[in-house]
Amino acid sequence: MLDMGFYDDIMKIISFMPSERQNLLFSATMPTKIRDLARKILHEPVEINIALSKPPAVLNRMHLSSTKRRRSRSSNGCSNHAT
Repeated sequence: MLDMGFYDDIMKIISFMPSERQNLLFSATMPTKIRDLARKILHEPVEINIALSKPPAVLNRMHLSSTKRRRSRSSNGCSNHAT
């Protein structure tokens, strides 16, 4: 959202708020712009980091298949076809 130009709007709204207030800031990622914003508007912030998301070490795959075989009703009666 900051990339879309909301930074100035956020700062304007903050300027109307009392200096003693409670703010909560949540972000899935913490790029430099978000960190800079947090430093400007938060007082004594606490940052909580959750372990980095990594792809699974082992990828388990399971393929279930159900195939019925019928005898062909063709004239020769010799072939089987999967349906």
